[in-house]
Amino acid sequence: SILPQRSLEDSFRAAMPDGRLRLQNEGGPGPMRRRSTAAPQPIVIDMMMQQYQMARLDKFWRETTKCGCLPFEMPDPLDESNTLLTTFGGDEIAWAGLAADVWRATFSLAVLRNA
Repeated sequence: SILPQRSLEDSFRAAMPDGRLRLQNEGGPGPMRRRSTAAPQPIVIDMMMQQYQMARLDKFWRETTKCGCLPFEMPDPLDESNTLLTTFGGDEIAWAGLAADVWRATFSLAVLRNA
């Protein structure tokens, strides 16, 4: 693959899936109930890339996932033997230049399930 297959370990972040439904209340906090046990798990990953890999990620996001709408499989950042079914999260892909032709891409994903 042209794209990096592993995220940077020092910046990987994951949170518990939130399958709760918060109900509105006129006064005070609203009650909550379980919405679904199949809530996606949010994760944030960083990857080091070169310019050509950035272009490939942009093309993957635009064409393969239809601007982040379609799911895709990727290696599990915590377990190399596992594959995850994911979608891009709500945040845009952020780029930070580190050196000549070295970039850090940061993006959020929603893990739908183990593939």
